Amino acid sequence: YRHVLVDNVEENPPVTHDFLDQLLQTCESAMLVEDDPGGYRLFLGADPISAHHLADKCLVEHHEVTFEPSDVLGSLSHETPHNFAPCSVGVALFHEFENSSGNGNTSREAFITPSIDSARYKKLNGALGPPISTKYWIEMVRAVASKIVDLVRNEDIVPGQIAVIAPFVEDVLRFELAEQLRIYEIGVRPIRPSRPLYDHPAVRSLIIFARLARPSWNQPVTSGELARGLATAIDGLDVVRSQMLATAALDVSPKSLARVEDQAKWERIGMRFYSRYHQLVDAMQSNELDVSTPGHLRKPLDLFWQQLFGDVLSREGFGFHSDHDCAAGADRLIKSARNFREVWELLPHPGHDVELTRPAGGSIMDPDDEQGLEFVNLLSQGILSAQYLPNVSKPLVLVSQSDENDRDIVLAPAFAYLTGDHQSQIQFWLDTNSLGWYERIHQPLTHPHVLSQRWPANATRKWSEEDEHREQRAMLGRVVRGLSSRCARRIYIASSQLSISGQEEDGPLARAFQRISSVKNHSL
Repeated sequence: YRHVLVDNVEENPPVTHDFLDQLLQTCESAMLVEDDPGGYRLFLGADPISAHHLADKCLVEHHEVTFEPSDVLGSLSHETPHNFAPCSVGVALFHEFENSSGNGNTSREAFITPSIDSARYKKLNGALGPPISTKYWIEMVRAVASKIVDLVRNEDIVPGQIAVIAPFVEDVLRFELAEQLRIYEIGVRPIRPSRPLYDHPAVRSLIIFARLARPSWNQPVTSGELARGLATAIDGLDVVRSQMLATAALDVSPKSLARVEDQAKWERIGMRFYSRYHQLVDAMQSNELDVSTPGHLRKPLDLFWQQLFGDVLSREGFGFHSDHDCAAGADRLIKSARNFREVWELLPHPGHDVELTRPAGGSIMDPDDEQGLEFVNLLSQGILSAQYLPNVSKPLVLVSQSDENDRDIVLAPAFAYLTGDHQSQIQFWLDTNSLGWYERIHQPLTHPHVLSQRWPANATRKWSEEDEHREQRAMLGRVVRGLSSRCARRIYIASSQLSISGQEEDGPLARAFQRISSVKNHSL
């Protein structure tokens, strides 16, 4: 190859670096791009140290250009244009974690308590907002929501330039934060790439409606399933009322979504839900068949969901209208089903020479019915992950240049925020007491030295607890530096004495910030 261009070399294993080393010896020119710090997940032997050594292996004269975060973001922050304060927080923490992860037989306490050099933190005034510290986890979430409202109202921060970052993003966190911000017309845009698509309530709801619209699948719906689907689809319909409505609907027709005309039932459920429910029923019945197709074949599943979403579920009074997370889940499901159908249509399917087929003991099933059933089965079994990249991150701009209609804050796990390359004016780091910031998920393929060349193959000693703490401290240093380099104005630290499970935690990130705060206050 005459020219070689490689992006994110730090995310590749050493065997790839060996291959690139060979290319560098024969190519005319090369450009290697490395994120420093990078390698946030050492998956399948990804080795940032091996990647960095590629610069030394260039046989011809090379120029190494380093872009500091302040070069890119400093001019965008009217608060600290010349002293990129949030980045300095991450750099300082990175060096502290890095310096205290030395070799030798070091105690666990030394690994989890960094030593702080007071001179290094003199520039941090203004980079950290007032800490948010509560006793209970729910109080911490509500305090963060209150501070977000204050920033939007009093500092003219666009919600889309605010990120709430946590070690894990669970449904209860998303729900509570959304409920607290909803009354101020601020939305929450969760970024959870590791969440299976089938686990999303909106996806479950759409699948339930598809099963009712296609009796040929022979997948009956229980009253509990239909109740959850209706509660998600109809705004304001609580679980008790939805269970009553689901039971009444299945009593009329157990194989389809039927009209319910029992006046006594509606007096208990609430007449305000009467028209919404029957709009959904009418849309289901009108979308069930494609009258423009000879033989009245059923519509492909993705078109059925797309029309159901556009005609009913996205309108006011329905659950997907104001819940952007549900709308995003429906969008991913429809795209996944469409991609599956396009691949399915390219494959040979014996026995499909006839237009309609009737499986033994079942109803008439056309090819689109069969394709849709296969998609739903694979999705529910977890075989199809149906994951998509997070929403494209927006460039970090001044508030005056931002989209004033961007009313959703970003809620993301730390790794998803980093690997998605998101940027924000304000960041909230939640649960800093949690060990989730520090501890690695114990899986073989995420082990720092599985498939790595840095651990000697003939080593006599085994992987020890000190090795684990050393690597985790180095990883945490890269994470905090990466997060801070994607923040232009201010970082807020939020913690609670008791975790969401009611347990006390005291992680290394919280200890480091306690030391920083004490040094900063002393210098003031």
